[in-house]
Amino acid sequence: MGLRIRTWLLLVLGTPMFLLAVCNTLFSTSFGTGFIEQEVEKRINLPCEIGSVTWSPWAGVNLRELCIFEPGGVDKDRCILKVDGVKVDPSWLSLFQGKQRFESVSVSGILGELSLEQFKEWLRRYQQSHPPKLVESAENHSLQGAGVVPPRSTEVAPKAVSESPESAKNTVSAKEQREDPPVSVPVENFMGTVLLEDMNLRLYSEENPDFEISLRDVAAEIPLWGEDREGRVKLGSLAFGKYDSEIEKVFPLKWSGESVFFPRAEMKVFGVDIELTGELGLAQGLPLGVKFHLPVQQMDGSPIFSDEKTPFEVGQLSSTSYVQGHLKNLGNFSGRSVTQFRDFIFHDSRDGGDVRFSHGSAVMTLNSAGVVMNDFRAIGEEDAVLANGYVMSSGEVASTLRLVASPLRADSHEKRIRSMSPSLSFKFAPLVTPDREYRDLRVESRPEGLVVDLGAEGEWVTLRPLIEEVLGRSKKLERVLR
Repeated sequence: MGLRIRTWLLLVLGTPMFLLAVCNTLFSTSFGTGFIEQEVEKRINLPCEIGSVTWSPWAGVNLRELCIFEPGGVDKDRCILKVDGVKVDPSWLSLFQGKQRFESVSVSGILGELSLEQFKEWLRRYQQSHPPKLVESAENHSLQGAGVVPPRSTEVAPKAVSESPESAKNTVSAKEQREDPPVSVPVENFMGTVLLEDMNLRLYSEENPDFEISLRDVAAEIPLWGEDREGRVKLGSLAFGKYDSEIEKVFPLKWSGESVFFPRAEMKVFGVDIELTGELGLAQGLPLGVKFHLPVQQMDGSPIFSDEKTPFEVGQLSSTSYVQGHLKNLGNFSGRSVTQFRDFIFHDSRDGGDVRFSHGSAVMTLNSAGVVMNDFRAIGEEDAVLANGYVMSSGEVASTLRLVASPLRADSHEKRIRSMSPSLSFKFAPLVTPDREYRDLRVESRPEGLVVDLGAEGEWVTLRPLIEEVLGRSKKLERVLR
């Protein structure tokens, strides 16, 4: 009798341990790890590799050395997201209910690196399978302002916008939106939490090594499901090239029962006051909205150009921008930005003079096809700059600029360009009124880079060396403009 009881006790206690050992042995093989990789790939729609997987009923699932690759295949040199460890503590109650929820997910040691070239190729592939729907804009973004009426020769300016991606409408048709409406997820009767630790994100360019934007030392505690709760987000620092801006602030997050809400967070980045709000809905498609607001403020470049005179000053600057869409549908993203400024002064490092604009504005729109500059204008007593154009996600760039100046300033601009090279021409033409002259410029993207029609006979010349020459070859500006 005692032997039988001991046998049953060994079976009851030993069977779970045996099954646990078998499961962990299976996960340690390429077959078991491959099965987990397939499940992860189904959820994120990106290829991945996992170094090791372990599991236990009390500690959950642990993934080590997770690497997510760019779309199109696994390339060891194209890992866009590296994660040291992921720990998933599932909710057993939800599993019994068939809801597959978790009590907590902890992700640590996150390093995201994406090049502009990768991102452009990614968008190109996406657009091939999800072609954007372009609709002719009914708006007329003509170059009018400060008494300027464009002659017939400048009809190309509005054309630059009409040929560009739709600037104000969503790239997904209304019919498609009706077929795929967001569906709210019922509030769960249990709570979950996502923990992010030591996250660093980097956007860089392979063609221009000096270009780099990095967000460092990010951490978050994100509540999900259950009753209303609060979480937090920590931002460490933001870097642009070799210039760093320390943020080191913790901002609150709120779970409202259906979405994660990021209340207004105030921060200063490179000397600019920024107010940020956002919301991510736990609904079909994961709808996301982010708003950036720059309250009225004075601004200059001194936080960046700390060891030399700042090249510009702005007496008053304000801006409001937003981006909205669905994380699972890149073609449904759209955005808009409206910026206004007054008392803009550009300090000429070559002759010590100043170019002043009393007021100006910029209106931009965004969708999956690209970014459109619907209208830009900077108006001054002696000079005015008017422009529109677009940058497509495929890399195509086109813009039309009109420079308007008094006859004296126009003559000064012409002499300055001619002094740079005899092969250049910057000749102005009379406008409607005798006290103003104008010059139209066309900027386009070519295999050799951005070019502008500044040749003596209208030939196209590379834009970057011209900008460096006009700005006096400032070493700081060379690094920024590359």
